[in-house]
Amino acid sequence: MTGNQPKDPEDQALLAFLAAQRDSVLSIVAGLDEEAWHRPVVPSGWTPAGLVEHLGGAECTGSRGS
Repeated sequence: MTGNQPKDPEDQALLAFLAAQRDSVLSIVAGLDEEAWHRPVVPSGWTPAGLVEHLGGAECTGSRGS
């Protein structure tokens, strides 16, 4: 976590949780080759690349308070 840190303990806990989840997802996909990165892994057709893109967009939107 970088930048201005919230003073509220609940906000700090939430940011720490989100950072841990982000690190977990990135560690899972870090070793994927290009083919695996774009291969659907669930019946809905989601790919690891699509999931990471979705999570990044949700995190960015959530951090703006939208």
